[in-house]
Amino acid sequence: MTRAELIAKIRFLFSDTQTSNQVFRESLTARPGNVIDGNNKIFFLLNKRIALIDSIYDADNNEISAYTCVMDKGKLVFTTPPSQRLYVDYSWYKLTDAEIDEAIGLAAASGNFDVNADIPANSIDYITHYAVASCYLAAASKASEYYTLSASGKQVSKSEIYNHYVQLAEQFSASALKLRTDQRTDRGDRDIPAGEDSMSDVSNPYFPADGGL
Repeated sequence: MTRAELIAKIRFLFSDTQTSNQVFRESLTARPGNVIDGNNKIFFLLNKRIALIDSIYDADNNEISAYTCVMDKGKLVFTTPPSQRLYVDYSWYKLTDAEIDEAIGLAAASGNFDVNADIPANSIDYITHYAVASCYLAAASKASEYYTLSASGKQVSKSEIYNHYVQLAEQFSASALKLRTDQRTDRGDRDIPAGEDSMSDVSNPYFPADGGL
């Protein structure tokens, strides 16, 4: 498994793919400092590390296309300053690829694997779980960036988000340890034929051709 394939698998387990964290109809005036006055061209979304801008539209659902987005900062720059309220549908990442690379490096120390080599097929399960645990710890440290999460009208505090991520990190870490024990101890190194990594240490007895007479 290549590094890119490993990151894609970690993103799936970490619920951090291009469509995992979606935001619908976010008002551009939701963030303090975003002012629509017919003069201001620069706006910031409530989240950084933007994965995809689906659409920007006004109250009449007319789409706006004349803008650029600095994806890692959540920064929108319009060609023409908007004069009426606009809304954005988009998705964002919890972590960038570079940050996931850092999480993989941290996981390597616990999981005892080489981050610079191709990942062997028999080790993918526990390696990805170690990495996901590190990703959730990183996400917990970023929880203070987020304003609130809303689910069915319920407001979730930043401390609840932090505790939730820490709990998930502990679960994945425990799962990783269990999978590594299974791979290394319970069933041995899986996917490796026994004949390729074993040899007999029994000496070959000597029998004289004349029977020793």
